[in-house]
Amino acid sequence: MAQKRLGSLLVSAGLITERELDRALLEQKQTNERLGAILVRLKFITTDKLLEFLSQRLNIKSVNLEKLNLNPATVRVIPEAFARENNLIAIQAKDKRLVVALADPTNYDALDQTTFLTGYKVVTPVLAADTQIAAAIDKYYGKMFSGPNAPISDVGSASVVNPEQLEIISYGEDEQTRIPEKVLGKDEIALDQLIKQMLADAAFRNASHIHIEPRRDVVHIRIRIDEKVYSYTKIAKRLERGLINKIKILANINTLTKKEPQDGFFQIRLDDLQTQCSVSVSTYMTYHGERMVLHLRKTTAVIPNLENMGIPEHILSTYKMILNQPRGYIVITGPYHHGKTTTVYATLSTLASSGRIIFSYEESLRDELDGVVQTIQQPHADPVTDLRAIIKQNPDVLYLSDISSPESYRLTMDASMGKMKTIARVHAPDAFGALVRFLDMGISAYLIANSVNGILAQRLIPRLCEHCKDPDSKVPPRLVEHARTVLNIEKPEFFKPRGCDECKNTGYIGHIVVYELLHFDKKISELVAGQKPIQDVKNFALGHGMVPLQVDALNKTAQGFISYEDMLALR
Repeated sequence: MAQKRLGSLLVSAGLITERELDRALLEQKQTNERLGAILVRLKFITTDKLLEFLSQRLNIKSVNLEKLNLNPATVRVIPEAFARENNLIAIQAKDKRLVVALADPTNYDALDQTTFLTGYKVVTPVLAADTQIAAAIDKYYGKMFSGPNAPISDVGSASVVNPEQLEIISYGEDEQTRIPEKVLGKDEIALDQLIKQMLADAAFRNASHIHIEPRRDVVHIRIRIDEKVYSYTKIAKRLERGLINKIKILANINTLTKKEPQDGFFQIRLDDLQTQCSVSVSTYMTYHGERMVLHLRKTTAVIPNLENMGIPEHILSTYKMILNQPRGYIVITGPYHHGKTTTVYATLSTLASSGRIIFSYEESLRDELDGVVQTIQQPHADPVTDLRAIIKQNPDVLYLSDISSPESYRLTMDASMGKMKTIARVHAPDAFGALVRFLDMGISAYLIANSVNGILAQRLIPRLCEHCKDPDSKVPPRLVEHARTVLNIEKPEFFKPRGCDECKNTGYIGHIVVYELLHFDKKISELVAGQKPIQDVKNFALGHGMVPLQVDALNKTAQGFISYEDMLALR
């Protein structure tokens, strides 16, 4: 219900006058408040009469929060910062249904975000007075943000998981990562509680990132769930340094360095939920202070097999043939956060079953792999020195995660022409992009051509929800015919997203991977060694059997896994 229309309806009902409406609308331009709140504050209408009118008009039940005794656990299903920002509060939770009291039940965006944040499939709005909601929020969450000296004993109280379930596994601590006690003082216990609740909440809600953002007067903590960012909580500015330093210690990051970007990691485990995550931490100095991002990756109890990852058979058979070669360099590539580590771990798991000696040199551990000696890149270590030491350990296979040092790649490519196989994870948009990246690093075309066996590229694409996807009639007929004749799909079917309770009205559940493999056979190696233009290499590969990402995407679109629009977005 638009604010101006609300005012006109109140005038028509004889509850306020035209002059009173004009006065309220003028004040709204200056304060940005809701029109209803302004009318009540100016005493043009009472709260009871406004609620009664809205209830009848919208056919929504109204409640008196002053007469309700709410369950604190139910209230804290919604993060406090989000509740305050949208002036709403959870009042009842049963099965998969959550009842939320708010002053503006037409705030559908807030209701949708509540669904994402809480995991409840049905969120039912009820009406309540602005003032009653604000008072209830203070009562059940506590007045945490009232000033620079506000206590933080309840910070993070939005957690629906008992933080005592959370175990934090930190790797290493030296003198440089220790935090001066004077920075923390009496707030140390409260900060520890905040960190555990924040991590437990993020893991429970399947969040991918936690953003700790210093502002001028407060520190704002937000979480990213399914690509959307939500407010989690805010803390007093005076606690900024203590919070950042405590997380730095967990991630084995130097607390004395503030102006330079730093990286680290640790792991968490939620026992009751049988959930384990690796947490990558990165810092960056901004105008208002040191910003920090925590990237959560869930570990899996079972490493997937290469056979059940959706790799097309013609690619999988060639990839396995390359894996079985005793030496050489295999590159797994794709953009950031497109599932490369899962493919790497499935590959290492396959190689480990053959009894080979396997080492990994990783930024952070996402899973523990049986049969693999896993090592972690320390923040200030020299990768070349580390890799030389690992090569002296006589491995059959070495996995190398993303390293910016060209010398590291030269070293491992040289070693791969001997008796060692190397698997390297590299960020690039596709197989040819990875080749270009190596050349741009100054690695010789001859070395690449004589060491690399193949480049496996992949991209993640949103997977259509099987429960609600709709047929898409707008797909060009020529594409349908192409899928039938060229891809040999007898009955190609194209779909588009719709949205339902199962997919939280997004139209998607999870992702599907599309692949391509550039096999360095004799001719491709000759073209690369001869420093032919990349386009010539690409044209030859595509003309001699290589299936690009776009064709695999079309194949999976015609089978109903990917929407036509998402397929077109693949570049």
